Amino acid sequence: MSSDSQKLNEFKSIVRTKLGATTIDKLPKPLKPLTFIEPDQELKDAFKVLISNKILSAPVKRNGHGYEGFLDVMHLAASVVSIYDSRRDHSANIDLEDIVTHIRHHGNKSSGDNLDVWTPAYMARIQPIRSVPPTANLLDVCKELSKSVHRVAVVNSEGEIIRIISQSFLIDSLHQLLQEVESHANDGSHTFSSLPISALGITPKSVWTCKSTAPAIDAFKMMIAHHVSGISITDDQGHFVGQITAHNLNRFLETRKIEDLNKSVADFVLQNPGGSDSTANVITMNTPVHTVFEKFAGARSHRCFID
Repeated sequence: MSSDSQKLNEFKSIVRTKLGATTIDKLPKPLKPLTFIEPDQELKDAFKVLISNKILSAPVKRNGHGYEGFLDVMHLAASVVSIYDSRRDHSANIDLEDIVTHIRHHGNKSSGDNLDVWTPAYMARIQPIRSVPPTANLLDVCKELSKSVHRVAVVNSEGEIIRIISQSFLIDSLHQLLQEVESHANDGSHTFSSLPISALGITPKSVWTCKSTAPAIDAFKMMIAHHVSGISITDDQGHFVGQITAHNLNRFLETRKIEDLNKSVADFVLQNPGGSDSTANVITMNTPVHTVFEKFAGARSHRCFID
């Protein structure tokens, strides 16, 4: 077995052991209280909760007990695009009530023409909740997040959500774990995580891309068409210069200036920042593991783009 293979196997073993030994109930308490949506809340008011709290999603309570699922700000994206396409005059703002009305009329065929069915509870069923108990460990959370979900709810014995663990939180935890492991190396060097990211056997996902000069509306149309919450932005030479995500959409929804969707993607992102430094998250398959996690932590993002 080669030296790199030995390093990799040892690295994986230590990470699994550490994650398996870290139970959720021993983690520091979240700094912010959780935000919940009531099942019978007006749809417009429910989305206002997401926008005003600058969050992408929130659990929707079920009448009686439990939760229906997550209401997500991306549920608004298709309606924003459709309203943009239907209007010749882009100087006026989009009213949130217009977006909600469009959602109800656009989906009335699947709901038997009953417009009243479009409640937060109904929409939240699109995105069911995956959960673990407080006694679960971070390895259990990793397994759930590997099933194409962005967040995992921690549910206590009374059936109440007591915290939500996101991809970004887990990456921060892995970064801290790596620092802890490496600090115990005899020579203080990055013994394990100096391996290139390619050594982990990770297959990069295909990335949808738009040019920085393209109008922002085209980027959102692409996100909707391919069911993704973020795409990369490139310059005329094809080099990565940033990303546009659901966070940028959330910022746009604070003002809902439809004319902003005509601006270039680069200008739109500057005007509606997403809260992370995406330009720092460019790597190659030869980038060391520890550098990748430092980029994740520094940019406060769960995406890295491979050049």
